[in-house]
Amino acid sequence: MSTYTTGDGDGDPAETGSDDGECGDGVVQPGEDCDLGSQNSESGQCTPACTIAACGDGYVYEGFEECDDQNASNTDDCVQGCKLATCGDGFTHEGVETCDDGNDDPADGCNSMCLTGECGDGVLQAGEQCDDGNMDTSDGCPACQVAFCGDGYVQAGVEACDDGNDQTNDGCISPMCVPATCGDGYLWEGMEECDDGNLSDADACPNSCVPGFCGDGFKWVGMEECDDGNKIEDDSCDTSCIAAKDHVFLTSADGDPGFHRYSIRDNMWATVASPPTTTNSHITNDGVSVFLMGKNNTIYEYDPVDDSWSDFGVGPGNQTAGAMGLFRWFPDGFYYLKDGTSTVYVRRNGQWSSFDLDGTGSSAGTYDADTRELYIRTYSQLGFQVIDTTNDTVVRTIVDDTDVEEKNRNGSFVGGYFYSRTWYGPFQRFDGVTGAKTAMNGHPISSNTGTDTDFTTGKIYVSGYSFDGTVLQVYDPVNDMMTTLAASPNAIWQSTITVMRH
Repeated sequence: MSTYTTGDGDGDPAETGSDDGECGDGVVQPGEDCDLGSQNSESGQCTPACTIAACGDGYVYEGFEECDDQNASNTDDCVQGCKLATCGDGFTHEGVETCDDGNDDPADGCNSMCLTGECGDGVLQAGEQCDDGNMDTSDGCPACQVAFCGDGYVQAGVEACDDGNDQTNDGCISPMCVPATCGDGYLWEGMEECDDGNLSDADACPNSCVPGFCGDGFKWVGMEECDDGNKIEDDSCDTSCIAAKDHVFLTSADGDPGFHRYSIRDNMWATVASPPTTTNSHITNDGVSVFLMGKNNTIYEYDPVDDSWSDFGVGPGNQTAGAMGLFRWFPDGFYYLKDGTSTVYVRRNGQWSSFDLDGTGSSAGTYDADTRELYIRTYSQLGFQVIDTTNDTVVRTIVDDTDVEEKNRNGSFVGGYFYSRTWYGPFQRFDGVTGAKTAMNGHPISSNTGTDTDFTTGKIYVSGYSFDGTVLQVYDPVNDMMTTLAASPNAIWQSTITVMRH
């Protein structure tokens, strides 16, 4: 082995070495970067491999390096520059971090914990309108967008539905997000045929949201008189939704309450709306409405279709309270006569005037539309007077002084004859022109009766009252027979009826 002496030229003693020296002998041999002998160190400037410490050599240079894993990977624990991997170093630590963008901006898609920004993390990211830190879609920030009607999420306490669109023709109405209902004013395709924005059953689009039609069970005001929901012709409302007025109306003529309707077709009674006040007169009708002279001197009109009363006009004055009176409709207005007086009041064009009879008249009588004459029975007698309603003059007086108790308020004209009776007796028939008298067999049950003519059939309806209660009968002058009808509600003391035909 050969030896050699070297010097570094700094004047120090010469160093002796050999060409077969090794790392760690303190002599920098060819191929070595350094050799500090025993001072070579894994953490020093000169490594145990006699190389100058460098990042990537596998040794951690104390004070200069934090780590050294001897590889160039930046996804493990030791990254570029021999730094320990940390969030924010710009390198994504595999298995630890999901992202690392090298900054601490939490809103750029990678937050300060090196987790990818997502809806519900509580951090407002790009593309988010809000982020309340939860995944609840029923609050004000579903899917990190500000809640609105049509977003497809039902906001609790605010929306009742949300179908994800802004349509007003489906089951969830925008912009309110409420379930579609009949009457909301929006046409629900496939479910509704109309929707007029109200719940009225009286217009063209009732609460079924099907256009109104006769037979739907809803009365279309102004178009239908009635609608009973069927297509039966012979009931109270026909197939054209015209109300059948085949009725007899009953009330007390002695100031007692109660108003009742008898169906001629069905032979049945019903109690209907009471008038605003009671009456001391007979009731009458024009074929459409019933009229009642209130004891307060007000005429009231009853609508049978709506079952309602309304004010029609004023009466003739202080005549209408107390004793019963005759009250009859005719095409120009009304006639009124207080029982036992001779002054007849007539209402035309809303104004009252008066004229006198040849003698006192009763509360019983009939208006005959064919002759335009008014028949009034004489007070307390079977005779009668005939008034021409075109000029309010007495044209005939039929005298018959047979005594009639005035609780017996009957006197009906039909078929050219006037029918009246004593308190207890059968009907007496008088020729309307000559006064010729014929005793009939038809005998009402009650002693205390009132009558009205059914000009459609030529029959006379008789409303009786006795201490056993009110009895309704119908008298057929052709065969001179009385028929007792369905038991009626009780009209205290004096009863009055009016026959209304369609």
